[in-house]
Amino acid sequence: MMIPFNEPTFAENFQNGLSVEFAKYNTKSTELASVSAIITVNNQQELEIAKSRVLDAGSWIKMIVADHKKLKTPFLEVTRILDAEKKKIEESFSQSKSTIETKITFYETIEKRRVAEELAEKLKEKEKQDALILADTAKINNIVSNVKAFLYGGTVNNSKGSFAKTGCFTIAEVEKVEEGIKKSLPGPAEFREECSQVYQESMRLIGEMIVARKQSLLTTAGNVISDEEASVLADTNTIVVDQARRLNAGTIAIERLAEVNEKGMRRTIEYEVFDINRVPREFLMIDESKLNKYKIDNREKILEALKDNRAGGHTFIDGIRFSVDMKSIVR
Repeated sequence: MMIPFNEPTFAENFQNGLSVEFAKYNTKSTELASVSAIITVNNQQELEIAKSRVLDAGSWIKMIVADHKKLKTPFLEVTRILDAEKKKIEESFSQSKSTIETKITFYETIEKRRVAEELAEKLKEKEKQDALILADTAKINNIVSNVKAFLYGGTVNNSKGSFAKTGCFTIAEVEKVEEGIKKSLPGPAEFREECSQVYQESMRLIGEMIVARKQSLLTTAGNVISDEEASVLADTNTIVVDQARRLNAGTIAIERLAEVNEKGMRRTIEYEVFDINRVPREFLMIDESKLNKYKIDNREKILEALKDNRAGGHTFIDGIRFSVDMKSIVR
C-alpha cells in the first residue's frame, strides 16, 4: 500500500536536495557571470583567456545536462509507471461506462420500439373503430338529411336509390312525415355506443324541426323558414360536424404520442474508415512524430544523399521532400 507523502515537506526536502546537487554548478555559474561582466578582449592574450572561458562554460553546460538527465531519470520512470497505471484504470472505467451505456441504449431502443409498436397498434385499432363510427355517423347524417328533404324539399337517399322531394307545405304532409319517421327509423340500440347519444340528440332535433315546421305553416304561407326552424337546422349540422371533429382529435392525439416517442430516441453518429485511399485529403494529417523518428534513424543516409543536392531536396518518402537548413553557430 502506498503511503501518501507530505507534499510541503517533500517539496522542501526536494529543493534542499537540488541545492546540494547543483551547488557546484551554481558556484561556477556565479563565477562565470562575474567574469563575463568584466572580461575584455583587447589583445591576443585576452583573446585566448576569453576563448578558454567559453570552452569552460561549454564544458560545464555539458556536465549539468548530463547530471540533470541522470537526476530526473528516476522521476521520469515513476511518472511513466503512474501514467501507465492511470491509463489502465481509466480504460477500465471507460470500458465499464461504455458497457453500461450500451445496455442502457439497447434497453431504450427496445422500449421505444415497443412503445412505437404499441402506439401503432392503438392507432390501427382506433382507425378501425373510427371507420365503424364514421359509418354510423354517416348513417345518422343521412337520416337527418332525408328528413330535411321530406320537410323542405331536396334529394332523399335510401337503399333503393335517390329521388327528389318537394317538401311539406301543409300540416297533413308534416304529420305524414312524422308518422313515417316513427315507423321506419331505427332505435338508438342499432348504433355503436359512441354514436347512440349523437343519434338520440339528432332525433330530438328532428322532433323540434317537425314542431317548428308545423308552427311555421300555421303562421306563414309555408314558403318562409322561421327563425326557430333555422336554429334547429343549424343545430343538426353542428352535431354531426362535432362528432367528426372528436374522432379526428383522438387520432391526432395518438399520432402526437408516436411523434414524441420517436423524438425520444437517442441518435449517435459514428464512423469507420473502410478504404483509406478514398478518404479526401482534407480529412488526412501528417504524423510528425513518425517523420521525426525517420529523420533521426536515417540522418546519415539523408545527409549523404543531400550533400550534392541541397537546393532541390530529396524524396525518400513519396510526397515528402527532405532538405538541409544551414545555420551559423557561434562557438
